[in-house]
Amino acid sequence: MREKLLQEVRTPIPRRRSRLKVETIYRSSQMSKCFLGIVALFLILFSKDAFCAQLRLDFSQDNRTYVWNTSLDCRPEIKRRFSWGFSSAINSMLTKRSVFSNNQDRWQENGRIDLSMSYALTSRLRVGGLFSQNISSLEKRKVTSSEYGITSEYDISGVKVLQTIGGKDIDRRLNQGRRKDTGFNHSLKLSHSPRVLPHSVTTISFSQINSRLTNIPLVERDLSLSFVKSFSPEDSLSVFYQEGWSKKDFYQGDLVEALVNTQRSSQRVINLRSSARIPSHIKVGFDFDLALSKYRYSGEPTPYGRGLRDNSSSSQGFRVRVERGFWGRFVAQSFYKYRQREEDYADDPRDQKVESGELGGNLSIQIRRSDSLYLTASAGVTSFYAQEASGRFDDRDILTLIAWGEYLHVFGPVFSLRMEGGFRNFHRIYVSGLRSANNNRNQTYVLSPTLIWKPHQSFGVEQNYNIQANYIYYDYEKSIESTRNRLFRRASTSTRMTYRIFPRVSLALGYTYGYEDYGQLIWKDQWARKPSWERRSHNVNISLEYRPARNMVLSPQYTYQRRKTWDHFAEPLTFKKRRALRDEFNRNLISVSCKYFIDDRNYVSLSGARRVQESTSSPEETYDYATVSVNRIF
Repeated sequence: MREKLLQEVRTPIPRRRSRLKVETIYRSSQMSKCFLGIVALFLILFSKDAFCAQLRLDFSQDNRTYVWNTSLDCRPEIKRRFSWGFSSAINSMLTKRSVFSNNQDRWQENGRIDLSMSYALTSRLRVGGLFSQNISSLEKRKVTSSEYGITSEYDISGVKVLQTIGGKDIDRRLNQGRRKDTGFNHSLKLSHSPRVLPHSVTTISFSQINSRLTNIPLVERDLSLSFVKSFSPEDSLSVFYQEGWSKKDFYQGDLVEALVNTQRSSQRVINLRSSARIPSHIKVGFDFDLALSKYRYSGEPTPYGRGLRDNSSSSQGFRVRVERGFWGRFVAQSFYKYRQREEDYADDPRDQKVESGELGGNLSIQIRRSDSLYLTASAGVTSFYAQEASGRFDDRDILTLIAWGEYLHVFGPVFSLRMEGGFRNFHRIYVSGLRSANNNRNQTYVLSPTLIWKPHQSFGVEQNYNIQANYIYYDYEKSIESTRNRLFRRASTSTRMTYRIFPRVSLALGYTYGYEDYGQLIWKDQWARKPSWERRSHNVNISLEYRPARNMVLSPQYTYQRRKTWDHFAEPLTFKKRRALRDEFNRNLISVSCKYFIDDRNYVSLSGARRVQESTSSPEETYDYATVSVNRIF
């Protein structure tokens, strides 16, 4: 059926039937048919209470790629004892082949449908049922999984018990053939919230899942404990602990006795959060995290050896925060954080240990009513160690230094200046002398001032300048000409003007000039640059916003971009430096968008665009974009 519909898409049809073509593609989805059928059933059975859901419909077209997203979530309370819930999410994507390609159209689809019902027999006992289906398809490959069962939820002396007993079916249609997997599921969840201390919340939960499938049986257990205690609005303590264990068997084909291998995994997580205010109006915070995971395989060895798949990892770290305010104008914060991570792949060369520490802080200053300053800086070291048994010596350190500042000065009600700038440095150092030639520095400098002028409520101008330079050089190649030492610079200036012509009409004009260059670096008492290429661009943007009604916005927009790229080189005989135009690029973009608001949460949005671009290195290309979005909360 799908192949027939895709063939219809490839067949040329008159332009006036393009809307029918899109609808035909969309209706080819089997998930969409199932979704519409279940929605129709609910509209018939519960017509009075069905419209209490959130519906979201999205469609977008990016040249030859079509994407549909549909979601519905409905959980009304029909009666005091009887309740039901329904949710669905479908994603479909069609990529049509190019006229210059022999490839077939590519169709991809993912979706899920969940349905649940429950009825309260007593104040402590509730029974019900559930059904869910997931579909994942890519061209001729398709995997469908369905789960169904009955549920029971009851309360025993404050302990909530939730059980589910049912079945599960998995149908895999792959290129090699078809494979089915069936079985039953049983899940149990226990939760209890005892009152241990005043102004505290304690939660204990245990869950187990037993999935007895034909080919991939699975057993999972999970235990968690959380405790939150509030001593005062600024003093609190929270502890979280979770431990999980699972076992999964893999069988070959439909032969139940042909066990291939078994995977056993375990995880453990501990989180601690605390904050307190100590004397001298100092606020202190402390965080601690611990995570452990382990995976072990047994059974038939792989071509690369059985043990290479076994792996484990552990990580732990803490963070200390200190904060204090001064005279109502200064707020100073400092922190130190440490983290350690270790990875073990059963003596594989990938074994590694990582340690990192970082010290930093920030300062906020309200100098005057018209002047404010924000500064932040941090310095850290990250060390990588290879395990001794791996036979690999790749130890290295990365030194990190980051600084950033923002300054705001308000000259008056209509004029202000915002200055931003920062520095970032990464220094990579190898411990091994054989690899020390790779020691390098990566430095980035940024400066970005912005002027904002608003002489009238309906007129405003914003001028922004941005300068950025990125230096990458190797420590032992600093004074020689090396292709690894390089410099990338970028600068731009942009102006944006907004003018409200009428109460319902606003106009925006923007212009941006950009400059970029790239080249090699060499140190001769100072940095000397050998340029490789440079690029200059101009960007003009005009947009209009029109509100024909209070709840409707219409926005047409036009953008023009022109970019030129030059190569720098030296003549073979005279070594005279020259510059030659390599590429000239032009782009025109026209777009229109319309948004209609039913209320704050319900709207319909439509947008479309056409982009035409050409360059000296490629022929003219035309791209079409379209987007349709509907959000409805009943």
